[in-house]
Amino acid sequence: MAQTGLSLRAIFTEPVERSDSFVIHFATLKLGEREYALQAGDAFLAEYGTGLLNRVEASVDVKMEKRTEVFLVFHIVISGIIGLECDRCLENFDFPVFLQQNLIVNLRSQPVSSDDDDLIILPMEAAEIDLGPTVHDLLVLAIPMRKVCEMVGQECNPEMVKRLEQESPMQHGVDERWAALKNLKDPESGSLN
Repeated sequence: MAQTGLSLRAIFTEPVERSDSFVIHFATLKLGEREYALQAGDAFLAEYGTGLLNRVEASVDVKMEKRTEVFLVFHIVISGIIGLECDRCLENFDFPVFLQQNLIVNLRSQPVSSDDDDLIILPMEAAEIDLGPTVHDLLVLAIPMRKVCEMVGQECNPEMVKRLEQESPMQHGVDERWAALKNLKDPESGSLN
């Protein structure tokens, strides 16, 4: 076979498509790979909801592999920042995110349920998929359990921290509301009466 200078990857890979829409139309695409460079910002949050996110500025790179007419694989890479609210001082701060997720899409004539989060089963007549809810879920799952300014090298609002210390029910390391429970312990054995 003569060398043409083109690899199969170059023949079947279409150019990167830039879009703000997270709806991917796959029915009319040829087999092979296609790349999408998407942006998640204010319009993304307006369309898919904020949830715990104050704001988002992220690039979403999607590589779709159409392996057969009924089997697609999406490689999703998200990088950017999400705006969070500090659990301690309630100030907003930017939290960096870098996420990768593979998503398998299978078209079937009969509905089948799956517990696999990475598998989406669509009806045979489906022509498109909206990746927006998946991207939104990935961003929300990237939110840490405890969100504090110190995570990104910032200090909490000193006025709020001072106010929290003043209004704390803790006095001398013991919460006064629980002081009566000390009387339940036997002083000699240390066990409950």
